[in-house]
Amino acid sequence: MRSLVVSRAFWVIILFLPALLSCHDKGGDTDAGTDDADIEAPDADDDADNQGEPDSDVAHDADDEADSADADDDSEAPDADDDHYQHELPPAPDGTEWALVWSDEFDGTAIDESKWEVLGDWERRDGWWMQENTSLDGEGNLVIRIDWDGARFTDGGVQTRGRFEHSFGYYEARCEFHEQPGHWPAFWIMGNTVGTVGNEGRDGTEIDIMEKAWLEERINHALHWDGYGDDHQADSIQVDFPGLNEGWHTFGLHWSETEYVFYIDGVETWRTSSGGVSQVPEYIMITDEIGDWAGDINDAALPDFFRVDYVRVYDAL
Repeated sequence: MRSLVVSRAFWVIILFLPALLSCHDKGGDTDAGTDDADIEAPDADDDADNQGEPDSDVAHDADDEADSADADDDSEAPDADDDHYQHELPPAPDGTEWALVWSDEFDGTAIDESKWEVLGDWERRDGWWMQENTSLDGEGNLVIRIDWDGARFTDGGVQTRGRFEHSFGYYEARCEFHEQPGHWPAFWIMGNTVGTVGNEGRDGTEIDIMEKAWLEERINHALHWDGYGDDHQADSIQVDFPGLNEGWHTFGLHWSETEYVFYIDGVETWRTSSGGVSQVPEYIMITDEIGDWAGDINDAALPDFFRVDYVRVYDAL
């Protein structure tokens, strides 16, 4: 009987041993669950770290938006839009930025007479300035036509006298040049007191930002003061600049209280304070001149044309 009980106990142990071992393994699962939590914790930490740092796609989108915003900021020059030429201006004085204070983009089909006086009709040098020779082409340009009317050679020009007179700042025009000899275009600044003698150029100076009297790729920068008689004084420089006869080019002047700095296509070409710098407001002129300085107009195949895309004036603020 006792052996039977022992035998039965033996088989009970044998039968229930797997179950007991299974229970022990489930206790190990609890430890494994803790291990899983430890493994997932770094994932949670990674998520926490990533909360301050967007995923790569979002980051690129944000960067793209920021770049786009920066580009918009760079393109937002005063009175600028997609239809008008923009470029980087020469550096403004330390601590300032250029702010557009006056401009004409020559849009439309009629010259804005609130900004410009159209010059003519009267004799000028070896030709005649005629109002009909200066117009807008309807494509955003001022055009001066150089021609022969059957009796005389004609050209023209405009000025801001009595409409806009200014002193210090940055002045710029964008131009496309003529092709024939005998005449020269000019972008210049003139004052009512240039003829005054006694204080050099400080009481008024003719400032020739651009004169192109050659078919070669050459520009004249010049200053004139103390009138045009016996007391006349002047200084000038001629600059050879490759590519001038092709396409459009910008001509600029930074006029400060102490000096003039001239630019072609953003490149500094002359820095001077000759004659003492003008301290008075002056007006802008865009003209064409007929004369021997540019060769013989009789050799020209006319009509010929000088075009201006815009004139802009900036103050350092």
